[in-house]
Amino acid sequence: SDSMRMLSTSLDLDKIMNAILINVGRVVPHETGSIMLIEDHYLRFAYTYGYSQTNRDFLASYHFPLNHPTIQKLLKTNQPVITLDTRTREDWTFIPGFDWIRSNISVPIRVHDIPIGILNLDSSSPGTFTESHAEWLLAFASEAALAIENAQLYQRIRAHANELEERVQMRTAELLLMKQKQFSIARVTRSL
Repeated sequence: SDSMRMLSTSLDLDKIMNAILINVGRVVPHETGSIMLIEDHYLRFAYTYGYSQTNRDFLASYHFPLNHPTIQKLLKTNQPVITLDTRTREDWTFIPGFDWIRSNISVPIRVHDIPIGILNLDSSSPGTFTESHAEWLLAFASEAALAIENAQLYQRIRAHANELEERVQMRTAELLLMKQKQFSIARVTRSL
């Protein structure tokens, strides 16, 4: 897929995540999608697709607690959760302005078997999502996990390289200072 090609040529996490959300639409019908990441015992909307700017701004500040029953099930079982009709699901959380969502599919995103987030798709029609869609979405969640892992590794490598560069600069400055002192001592000794 395009997102897999991008994974092998880019370390820009934003571009990759947005490509994943766009490309999933070619395989699984939906109106909106999101990638939520775990941060400080909450899930936050890190990447969204198909929402209006107003809704994106709202979602950027909205956090789901990890103790929500559906989120716990997703993260513990590593299995997709398909909501055929949000109006008949007792534990569905209705967010103001998003009551148009009638069906949802969510799959966990895991790195080394550790849950780090969720990939969600929403539809305004009840019964939109199937087990086949869940299989496709799990493949996209694996791409997202790989992209996140690669970006984190790259960030650690860059941080280590920056640290090494700082150490080299400090040591070079120390050596220059030592050399200047030796040169000054040698000049004073010669002038005596």
